[in-house]
Amino acid sequence: MSQMKRFSSIVFYVLISLVITSYGQNINLHQYFDDLENLEVSLITAAPSDLVYGTWGHSALRLRSLNGTTRQDLVINYGMFDYQTEHFVSKFIRGTLPYSLGIEPYNSFVVSYLERDQRLTEQVINLSIAKKNTLLDLININLLPDNRIYRYDHFKDNCATRIRDLIETCYADSLIYPWGQSNEVKYSDESFVDLIEPFVKRKPWLQFGTDIILGYSASQQATFRDGMFLPDNMMKAYENTHIVSNQKIKLIKETRILNSGTPLEETSGLLGPMTACSLLLLIMLSLFIVEYRCGKWFWKVDILWLLFTGLVGCLLLFMWIGTTHWSTYANLNLLWANPLALVGIFLVRSSFARYIASALLWSTILVITVGLVGWQHMAPMVYLIAIINGLRGYRILRFSN
Repeated sequence: MSQMKRFSSIVFYVLISLVITSYGQNINLHQYFDDLENLEVSLITAAPSDLVYGTWGHSALRLRSLNGTTRQDLVINYGMFDYQTEHFVSKFIRGTLPYSLGIEPYNSFVVSYLERDQRLTEQVINLSIAKKNTLLDLININLLPDNRIYRYDHFKDNCATRIRDLIETCYADSLIYPWGQSNEVKYSDESFVDLIEPFVKRKPWLQFGTDIILGYSASQQATFRDGMFLPDNMMKAYENTHIVSNQKIKLIKETRILNSGTPLEETSGLLGPMTACSLLLLIMLSLFIVEYRCGKWFWKVDILWLLFTGLVGCLLLFMWIGTTHWSTYANLNLLWANPLALVGIFLVRSSFARYIASALLWSTILVITVGLVGWQHMAPMVYLIAIINGLRGYRILRFSN
């Protein structure tokens, strides 16, 4: 791209950003795309990246004028957020960080993806002039100050679902997905945890973290439509989606590869959570054997263990009652990581020690039961931790008597 074109894109981006910020109620995309017959609307899907917020990719709409005189080429992006937001980290963790709809020139949008060499796929959407007009009206409504900012939800309300909802509104009930009509509720065999597994398994520690933080709700079956929160799933679903009116036609009329990209490297699992938990279990088992043979009780080990599980439990409890993330509610990992373990630190050498021991032993049984019955997805490493709970519970019970 020439320097002049780059400069023009930057100037346009700055100007339209100022207009959106100060005069959001006056934004009218019809002013930029008055020739609807030559307006091309497409879905851009970016493959996952190594960035945490790009773990499962990104979706955006591209509005491009094919008219040689106007040559507008804009990207409608629902994934904008400001790093300078006050208390950014706190709001991000609690699920209250404001996300917003942004508009930027196409050439500016793709720069960061090309620099990271992410795969970019473009799907041209089959829209009549009337549907294009409706789509622009809907986006204009979203650009209003009261609508532009929204509370992001990783599974229910993100950059992909916002676009899905726009297209569904345009076509109402005439949109037919591979599994049925757009208003048809049909469950898949996968939960939300299952759906994100292919995207987080490259990063074992991230996968372990999400496995223990996500609660009961995220382990329930998701509908096929729910699965479209993943940009890659939405892209694949649209390839086989049809519009039914007088005749049945495909929603996507053309697919282009904007950048073939480089596949992400697999992370070595040698230093992953499974290795760490296995080593921890081995150490705890060795200590248990020494205690058993020598008739001793390393009570300081139990204090450290109760401190560890109690602190993890505080985090899980906070994610349940201190945030707006529905996916972290009712987390059954609290069976092995319980905040009350912190109280147990002060009681482990008292007459109440047997109650602590009973809680640890029962937690082992309950965690295994929950996993086997399938009430909630349990990470494989959690079973190893549950066994450690059982070992330490037995030693406390042995010496409390």
